[in-house]
Amino acid sequence: MKQVDDLLKAKPTCVRNKRGTKCAYNDGRIEITFINGKADWITVNGLEQIPFTDAGIVRLGFSEKSPAFRSPVVMRWNGLPGVLEVSMFKGQTGTDYAYIKVKTP
Repeated sequence: MKQVDDLLKAKPTCVRNKRGTKCAYNDGRIEITFINGKADWITVNGLEQIPFTDAGIVRLGFSEKSPAFRSPVVMRWNGLPGVLEVSMFKGQTGTDYAYIKVKTP
């Protein structure tokens, strides 16, 4: 967790849950669940400036790729380098939030 704290330059608020430890950074804009001591489930909120399109994945730092699943409110990518799954959820004008699963489904 210290590496993430240092990377985000933020002091988290953390609580234990049944999977591990969930920490909120930057007033809840970023939430990370640490499972077995590793950042595993990552939620990034407040992404309205990112378009809710296939190309939106590029703004999260990944290469452009068509989503494996798409509905009017969610797009999901599998098999991106270094992660299990990335989901983007529709907001009012762009993307509301992204949910990244690194290892644990």
